[in-house]
Amino acid sequence: MFDLPSAHLHAGVDPDTRAAFAAHLHATPNKRRVSQAEQETLVHWLTSACCNSGTSSTTICPFKPLSQKEFSRRHYVKKSFVWDKDQEALVAIPRGGSGRERRVVLEDAIPDIVAKVHEQNGHAGWDATWRDVSKAYYGILRADVIFLLKLCSTCAQNPRKQPKNRATAVQDLVDVQPSAYDDDISWALNEHPLGSLLLFDNTDEQAP
Repeated sequence: MFDLPSAHLHAGVDPDTRAAFAAHLHATPNKRRVSQAEQETLVHWLTSACCNSGTSSTTICPFKPLSQKEFSRRHYVKKSFVWDKDQEALVAIPRGGSGRERRVVLEDAIPDIVAKVHEQNGHAGWDATWRDVSKAYYGILRADVIFLLKLCSTCAQNPRKQPKNRATAVQDLVDVQPSAYDDDISWALNEHPLGSLLLFDNTDEQAP
């Protein structure tokens, strides 16, 4: 119900790429990605009054916060996200009132979004594609972009994009290792009340 509409699926993502990315998700779980269940909770908190304070205590709601930590999470969500009824999309609000809104992308839609952006920017490299993705979308890791671009059949046919020596291959491994910023992300996710939700995946943002 809350996932990206089928019209957003990219025809250029073949079944093998989808299967490989599904295995990638399974092998590299990360709290910064957004699952279907997590999005359903966020959307319910944003749109339903059944679990808000002041309602009858007899109301049965599986999403109702049961602890102070959960109430803090819900409060933060209401300041950080909105539900776009027209587009049926969860949107991350820019902090401080500046910047642009970013659409939240669920895990299984990541290959489609990356493929679309990569095609639109003329099959640019990792950094350029990551920059374009992170500016417009929320919930995609840089490592996900790199993984998918390595499977791009168009780029595979371009000799300029092929590793030339072992040093290049080693640098590839370095590029996908956690950065210092990932430490900030880990701190935010473990210490911030929002906990498991993906909130700080953009490199121009910092943990509160």
